[in-house]
Order: sequence, then C-alpha cells, then structure tokens
Amino acid sequence: MEGLKEKLGNPLAIIVDMHRGEGKVCLDVFPGVPVIECNYHFLDDVGNYILSAEYTELRNALTSGMKIKSAITRTLKELQHMVIKNEYDVDQIFHAFKKKQNSEYINPDEFNISVSYLIVSWILSYRKDSNGDRFPFSLPYLDLYKRCREMYREIEKYVLFCKNTNQECEHLERLKNIVGKLFSGNKHAKRAKESARKLTIINRRFDEMRRILKMHDVGDIPQDRLTIKSDEEIGEIKKNLMQFKTKLKSKVKSGKSCDANACKIILKYLNRHEDKLFLPSKMVTVDGNEKIIRFPRTNGDEEQGFGKIKSDAIKRTGKKDVGYVLNLYGPYIAIAQNLRNEEYVKNIYGSLKDIPTVFSEVPKKEFENWKKNFYGTKAGYGPTKKMEWDDVKDIKEGLNAVIQKSNGVLTL
Repeated sequence: MEGLKEKLGNPLAIIVDMHRGEGKVCLDVFPGVPVIECNYHFLDDVGNYILSAEYTELRNALTSGMKIKSAITRTLKELQHMVIKNEYDVDQIFHAFKKKQNSEYINPDEFNISVSYLIVSWILSYRKDSNGDRFPFSLPYLDLYKRCREMYREIEKYVLFCKNTNQECEHLERLKNIVGKLFSGNKHAKRAKESARKLTIINRRFDEMRRILKMHDVGDIPQDRLTIKSDEEIGEIKKNLMQFKTKLKSKVKSGKSCDANACKIILKYLNRHEDKLFLPSKMVTVDGNEKIIRFPRTNGDEEQGFGKIKSDAIKRTGKKDVGYVLNLYGPYIAIAQNLRNEEYVKNIYGSLKDIPTVFSEVPKKEFENWKKNFYGTKAGYGPTKKMEWDDVKDIKEGLNAVIQKSNGVLTL
C-alpha cells in the first residue's frame, strides 16, 4: 500500500472487506481517507453467522449421516454406463415427455433405465436452483433436500406401477430406498427435516436484507449495481433499512424462535456496520472540469478481475482449483491479466514498451525464488493429472522469455 500511495497518491475512498486488519492498515497508510465496507462481504458475514450451524447439520445428515448424496451419485454413474453401453436414446424419451407423446414403442428396459437416468439427473442438478452461487448466497444442500422430497412420491408411484406390471425397475427401486431415508423417522432424517425448516425461515430474513441492499440477484453482482447511482438512492436504502430494523426489533421481542435469533444477529450487524456501507458522492476537479464521483459499494471490480483469472485457469486445467493454479503460476498470471488495463499500464509501467525496463529493476533473486517455486510445484494434482499440460508448458516458456528480455539484466 505504501507503494501504491507513492505512485498514485491518496484515493478518494477505500473499500475493504469485513476483516478489521485490512481496514486498520488502510487507515494507517491513508489517514483521513473515508473507508467503505464492502456490501457483499457484509452480507457474506451475516449469512455465514445466521445460516452456518443449521446448514452444517443438514449437510452432515445428507452426507455422512444418511449418505444420500453419494448413493445417488453412484446410481447415476451406473445408469450412465448402461445408457452408453446399450446406446439408449434418453433425449428421445425426454422429448416425448415434454411433447406429451406416447413412448410405448420403446422397449421396457430402455424406457425404465432412461427414466431412472432422467430422474437421478434432475435430482443431482440441484445447484441450478441457485445458479451455482456459493454459500451463504445459495444453499445447495437445502436445494438437494427439496429436490429429493419433491421427486420421492413420483418415484414411489412409478416403482409400484412397475411391480404391478411385472416390469424390472431395479435402479428406481434402489433410488426409492435411498431417498426414502428422508422419511424413515430416524435421527438423521429428523435432523435433516428440522434443519431444512429452520434454514428456510432464516434464509427469508437474509434474502429480505439482500433485496433492501439491492443485491438479491444470484450469481455475479450486475455491474450497474456496483455503484450507487445517486445520493437519493442511498437515502432510499437507509430508509428501508430503518423500517427493516423496526421489524427485526419487533420479532426479537416475540420469543426465542430461530427467526428471532436470526433477527437479533442481523440487528447487531446493522447497528455496528450500517454507517460504513455507503458514502455520498463527491465533486472533484479533473483537468479543470468538475466531475461527480459516485463510489462503488463493493470491491466487485477487483473480484471480477480475479474471476477472469479463475475462468482462464478452469479452461486450461478443467478443475476449479484456483489456489493450486496460483501456487503454480505465482503472481505472473495476475500481472499478465492487468496488462489489458490501460490505466494500470500507464501508472505502473508508463507504457507497454517500458515493461522490460521496469522488470529489470526487480532484484534477480526475487525472480529466482519464483522460478524455483514454479518448477517445484507438482503438476499431478488430483484429476488434473489426467489432462493435457500443453498450456503449462507454454506458460513456463513464456515466463522464461519475459525474464530473458528484461534488457539482458535477468538472463537465466
């Protein structure tokens, strides 16, 4: 940060996440500069606090408790093998279902295997219910629980039909027994039912706060919501928050339910952080012209930049493991990403043609350390060892090329 201050001066404002250490460092380096707490991270903290306990209970009940998810996944793999081996046309049956067409001309074995495959696939597509956003902004195990309960009666009815018509439906009967654990009445089923009930109630409060802060959308936060468009909009959000707090206080007084406890925690967070979530616009002079600056309320710009790095890594390795990729490539992948930003290049290097000169000022020992770390990282991590590593080879060669071109100062 001292380096940024030396190159760019004081910012108009600083956006920090909810970690106190980061805010303290910013205040130490940039005393007097207003600090905005990222609205997204604020919601992330609140959501984790009020949802984590019950979500963990539900997840454990569905996984280690009843082993429902793993059993359904195994069933899907078996069905996939049979569909491929026998060249069954699942899409044909699916389209027949959608168009309300008769499928009697398909042999019973193919039909029942395909139906089983479609049902299991639907259950395991539960992440689509929240567009794959991460916890606490989505609750995938709650979605899995709901899909299992939603489909169970249909499975039960079809299994009974198969028995009455002397048809083989081994996989569906097995699926009925797996999903049926949710209705068994044992301790895990009771725990899952109670946790799902509480999560649904608590999440309504969390979702209400997201709507008030205008971050209700699942997935990435839309670009036009990263910045408050006017001071009037800030006033509107603050007014809605005040009304929300009144509602929360009333609920807290009503008893000791899971909803009342969640309301109490949300109130505590709002009272502590509410004034740091927004900053009014500011008039500045740029090249002799006055300009209104409206401040973003999230550090989404930075996170979206990191998201591009993550997406590129997924395309190369086929595995969503950003930590591994960054450990392998070091900071150079981020440096390359930033070269697309003209303002970054202007402030850090001067121009693209000046990059070798700037790199030549970096101590050779620092490059040597990163090179040693790069080559010392094992490339056979998890499933990625089955992938082609042509891109890794290209990055290694590109790294050496950059160093060798640094005005001859860093020749390896």
